[in-house]
Amino acid sequence: DPAGPTMGVPLKSGAEVVGVLGLARLESEPTFNEEQIEQFALFAQLASLALDNARLYGAAQQELTDRKRAEQVQSALLRISEAVAASAGLEELLAVIHQQVGTLMDVTNFYVALYDAASDAYTFPFHVDEYDLAEEHTQQQLHRSLTDYVRRKGEPILVDERMHQELIASGEGDLVGTPSPIWMGVATCA
Repeated sequence: DPAGPTMGVPLKSGAEVVGVLGLARLESEPTFNEEQIEQFALFAQLASLALDNARLYGAAQQELTDRKRAEQVQSALLRISEAVAASAGLEELLAVIHQQVGTLMDVTNFYVALYDAASDAYTFPFHVDEYDLAEEHTQQQLHRSLTDYVRRKGEPILVDERMHQELIASGEGDLVGTPSPIWMGVATCA
């Protein structure tokens, strides 16, 4: 079966062709006439304007989202800075940090682990967890834990289940506590 008449017009954003508006007929008759071609070209121009407007709107929305997020981060950092000066002790300061980080992300399971090189062990002055308990001042040696991995590497890490299995297989990590589908750790420096 021979193909029927087809018509295509470019969709442009400025001088760049970003797509095609196409039309085809399965029958050989009737063919397209000049008026239909001009109308179709006009529709393509309107579609190009709509695509440009949608892209501009999306970019503006993303910029607003980015600015709002930056303001939230700045506000949380300001409140933490204020707490550094005003807190009566470490536990109070860590509670403020937990609260402020919670304005930016889920902190249902959150802890601060302090490492003591002399004893090669960690203490947990702040710990919130829906499954595991940690004794605040009891020292724990956590060799090959994700916590110890972050301390040894000295940089932030985001670990999903696949990466955790790779760390276990390579001997870099063990499962400590309740398994988590995603885990994030950041090293702190004194």
